[in-house]
Amino acid sequence: GELMQKGLGAAFGAARRFTKSLSPSTAMSDAQISGVTPTAGMVTGNRATQIVEQGLANTPGGAGIMQESAENVLRELDDSLTRTSQGFGLSKTPQGTGETIKKASLDAGSRFANRRQELDDALISAVGKDTPVSIRNVTKLRDELAAEIKRAPNSRPELKSALGELETVLKDAGPNVTMPFDVLRKIRTRIGQDLDQPDVSGYSPGSLGTIRRVYGALAEDIKYGAESVGPQAKRALERHDSYVKAYRTARAPILQKIADAKTDEQAFTLAMNAAKDGGTTLKTLRKSFTPEEWDVVASSVLSKLGRANPGGQE
Repeated sequence: GELMQKGLGAAFGAARRFTKSLSPSTAMSDAQISGVTPTAGMVTGNRATQIVEQGLANTPGGAGIMQESAENVLRELDDSLTRTSQGFGLSKTPQGTGETIKKASLDAGSRFANRRQELDDALISAVGKDTPVSIRNVTKLRDELAAEIKRAPNSRPELKSALGELETVLKDAGPNVTMPFDVLRKIRTRIGQDLDQPDVSGYSPGSLGTIRRVYGALAEDIKYGAESVGPQAKRALERHDSYVKAYRTARAPILQKIADAKTDEQAFTLAMNAAKDGGTTLKTLRKSFTPEEWDVVASSVLSKLGRANPGGQE
């Protein structure tokens, strides 16, 4: 759709509409808009006319004329394609486009961090940094894990690790079993980072389910704390958490993969190969890049459409 808006329809309308269901005048008009002088067979789409053209191409007197005509059409189509792709900006080599994609992925991460900080500041302003929050869900989970450990004291080490985490939080909460809103969120963020990178956090894969329970209990208490302040604070929390979740689940994996590419060519290949599995990944990149960054990608890709591989070009 992005390509069509910037003139792909005009460039390839002639080829797309060369069917018997549309009039030759329409096909001719489209060809002229594209700057192409087509053959009669191209305009009419008539099989008989195309066979005549093929026959002329095989005769001594007509071969040169038909070959020149065909070459003119190809050249004009190529020029039309070049003009259209340049409408997005200067097309680059795979290396140059990969460099842009890689840098754009890194910049997208920076933009996410800045936007998240804005939402975070709005949330703290709405709730209050030091607003006490009752950690009743943390307390409830602590009791549940303690009961589960009693049933299997030696064979569930991951429960002991999670229980230790909760006991530490409750110890800091003190006799009132409350924690400042901002402190509780920072604890949840740290637990979330452990879930994102289990190999770095030190938790074994088998413990992730239990750690998710800890994260969930913290999240519920944070939600309760925001709701207790009022509807504005609740909406601020929902906006923040929805934005972070959407980025981490949909955008971060592909952006990180491209940013970690060892070469610019690899970054280009990662982005383009994703199209073979559908447009989801490209759609994610499109949303993450600025219009200027995406135009470089569009121009480079559009300039290569319909071309044979380098070894097969004539």
